[in-house]
Amino acid sequence: MLELKTERLNFNEMTNLEISICGKSFLADMSGALYWPSQRALIVADLDLATATNSERGAPGILENETSETLSRLASVIDTYDALRVIALDGGIAPDNTDGTLASQGAHISEEDRKTLSIMQDHCSWIWVSDIPDDKKGVLPGGEIRRSYTAEGLTLCHQPTRGLATHEISGALRPAAKVSRLGHEIRRPCFVSDGLRIILPAFATFAGGHNILGPEFEPMFGSRGWDVLMLGHDGLFSIAPRLLQPD
Repeated sequence: MLELKTERLNFNEMTNLEISICGKSFLADMSGALYWPSQRALIVADLDLATATNSERGAPGILENETSETLSRLASVIDTYDALRVIALDGGIAPDNTDGTLASQGAHISEEDRKTLSIMQDHCSWIWVSDIPDDKKGVLPGGEIRRSYTAEGLTLCHQPTRGLATHEISGALRPAAKVSRLGHEIRRPCFVSDGLRIILPAFATFAGGHNILGPEFEPMFGSRGWDVLMLGHDGLFSIAPRLLQPD
């Protein structure tokens, strides 16, 4: 599959792009984070920080290395925008690679990653916006945990409201876009917005995603027009809806 690089494709590339949600200005970043200048807040979705284990595996999987890389990328973006607050829209437990479901037991974050996260939380306030059950909240170390977070008339939540909604920033669905250029298929995580709501891509390294032309997204936007910002290897790309392809 072709890498999404500017020199190969005639797309408009940039490291971030201003986007408006209900009249509020944000910067969508090529990392998958959304920066809110008026709040000096960095919003990220689905960090998948926990390393999942179960009785069959008996030991941490490859997710542990992915967690370290995710935290390193996040620290870099926090520094880029000099954010004072991180708002993490997160389910809290990473997928268990053995069956693709959420690990119900044995989820944990390594001690080294906990230290890295603690250093980050010492430098900015941290809010987990999570729908995780109360008995699993221990996998969200540090910071404040809320079911939703509201500021300037906008509601931030992990799971998006089903059906048409406005004034909402969410994650969970892990949107991805697929296009074909010069005979090559490209499928990458993306932001998707209609100006009234936005769904963020998963920030986690190697998180994958669901095609935005799939049935998960149709109830969210209906026939309203949308903006699609695809995460490339060296920039953020605005993709015309007519170029989108199903899986």
